[in-house]
Order: sequence, then structure tokens, then C-alpha cells
Amino acid sequence: MDVPNSDPKQWSSAQAYGLSLICLIVGIVFGCLVHAPGSVKVPATTAKTTAPATTTQVTPEQIKSMTDKAAQPLLEKLSQNPTDTDLMAQIAAVYAKGHQFDVAERYFQQAINVKPSADLYTDLASVYHADGAEDKAMENLNHALELDPKCANALFNLGVMKLRIKGDKKGAIVLWERLIKTNPDNPHRTEIEQMIARVKKSS
Repeated sequence: MDVPNSDPKQWSSAQAYGLSLICLIVGIVFGCLVHAPGSVKVPATTAKTTAPATTTQVTPEQIKSMTDKAAQPLLEKLSQNPTDTDLMAQIAAVYAKGHQFDVAERYFQQAINVKPSADLYTDLASVYHADGAEDKAMENLNHALELDPKCANALFNLGVMKLRIKGDKKGAIVLWERLIKTNPDNPHRTEIEQMIARVKKSS
């Protein structure tokens, strides 16, 4: 997981989950603590000429093609193991990185239907956020906390959303303080405590 941004009002990451895989959430803090099942690797090219370098923009069609190619071996494995929730989550993460949010949402939801977990709900929430569906994102974070009230990722992310989306400073502080209380050995405790202090100071 990545270290939370020092400014609770900025969103930097994910992704992650933190999604290191869901780099689709770059620029936001939301995915700082979100689970990241993997990543799509794009082959690098090496120039063998002295001509001035040129920048080639990757088109949406090319991104989709690379995403589909990366997902294909996972889909083949899933066809042999249709109830493997880890595979479903990996496939969802690949599609999320490729900005095919509807497909990512479908596979995360499919995994949840088979075996619901706080991590899966948190990952699905990050995709909904990236897709602009803030209410659904918060709803799924609440589902995560129903399954695991101590889920650090869900507590952190929901606090960020309450602060940024709802302007609810008190609600964010309550969630982050609960995170520290229930996860005293969290490696990002210091950063979270600093965030709490800043939000309290700005109240």
C-alpha cells in the first residue's frame, strides 16, 4: 500500500488499490490504502536512431486492445475455475487499469456474489469512484465495514470521501481515529494522525 497523502484534501493515488493496478485513480488519495491485485505491463521500446524523439499518443482503442490482451490468459484460467474469486479480482483490476470500468465493476461484483469480503467491496468502491459514482463507492465501503469493522482500507477511504465529497470533517476524523484504535500497528499511523490533526485544526 502507498503512504497516504499528507494533505487530506488532495487525492493522489491508486491505487492502489493502491490499485498499484488501478493506476486509473492516479491524482487522488482514495486508493492509497486499497488492495492492488496486479498490474498490466506495457512493453517498452528502444529508439535506435539519432533522429529527434517523437511522442506517440496511445489511443483508447490501443488501450482497450492491450487491456483485452492482458486479461485473456486470466479469463482462460477463470473458464477452468469459474468460482475462483482471486482470478475474478485480478481480471477486474486489469480492466480497471484499462479504464473499462463497467467490466471491472462486473467482475468485482461477480467475485462478491461468490464470496463477499471487505477487500473486494473496497476494491469495487475504488472503481465506482474512478467511474464517478461516488454514492455507490461510499455504499460499498460501508458494506466492507459491515463485514469487517476493522478494515483499515475501508476506514481510511471512507474518511477521505466523507471529507472531500461530503465536507464532513467530523465524520472523517471519527473513521480515522477508529482506524488507529482498531489497527494500532498500522504502518501509516503517523501520517493518519497528522491528517487528523490538520483536519481538526482547520475546523
